[in-house]
Parts: sequence; C-alpha cells; structure tokens
Amino acid sequence: HPPSSAPIPNAMAGGWSVPGRWHWGEHALVFMGAGLMLLKTLLMVLGLQLLRYSARLSGARGSKFKAAGFLLAMIIGPLTEVTAYAFAPQSLLAPINGFDVIWNILLAPYTLGEVLNRSKIIGTVLVFAGSTLAPLFGPHY
Repeated sequence: HPPSSAPIPNAMAGGWSVPGRWHWGEHALVFMGAGLMLLKTLLMVLGLQLLRYSARLSGARGSKFKAAGFLLAMIIGPLTEVTAYAFAPQSLLAPINGFDVIWNILLAPYTLGEVLNRSKIIGTVLVFAGSTLAPLFGPHY
C-alpha cells in the first residue's frame, strides 16, 4: 500500500516514525541519547588531546590548538552531554562515559605518539565490556 501522508507524530508523545516506512517508537529517543553521549565522549577526548598537544607547541599555533581543545572539551562536550540526558535516562547513559578511555586508547598513539602496552589494552577491553554491557542489561528507568 502507498505510504501514508499523515504527519510525523511528536517524539515525546508516543514515538517517532516515518509514515509508511518504519516505526522506532519510544526507542528512538533512547538511541538518540546514547548516540549523543558517545559523541560527547569523543569530543571530550579530542578536546583534551588538543590541549595536551598545544602544550608541546609554542606561540600562535599552540594558542589555536589550545582554543580548539578548550572549545571541544569544556563547552561543546558538556552541552552535548546535557542534551543526551534530555533523551535517555541516566542509568543508561552514565556507563557510556567509560568510552572516554576507549577513545583515548584508540586515538592517543596516532595523535600524541603514545605507546600501547599489554596492560593498557587489557584495561581498555575491560572498560569496553563494562561500558557496553551495563547499558544493555542494566536498569533503564
């Protein structure tokens, strides 16, 4: 049958859908909140790494990296986090903050020249397991 021309319902009033395509229901907001929290962790790590990198540089070039790092880590990251909490419960989003460690271990060898060792990798795998399993199987209220 042809797609409905009915308007998309308000997400807060019972679900989000594209007429005639798919229906996410109330889960769309939870996924949006989780996605925003993951984005926040990436922005924070990138900002903090830019701040660290700026400490290695001098002059105007270092100041630009410092300003960009500050903007990401201290302004955009926290605003993204606050927005995420508007879409999903804290019990779901708080464990996702552990992805800071994961992003850092993945990016630091390339951005800061840090060396990975076995203990860092094992620790990161454990953090990943906790940050992934807690939201999946924990309470969602």
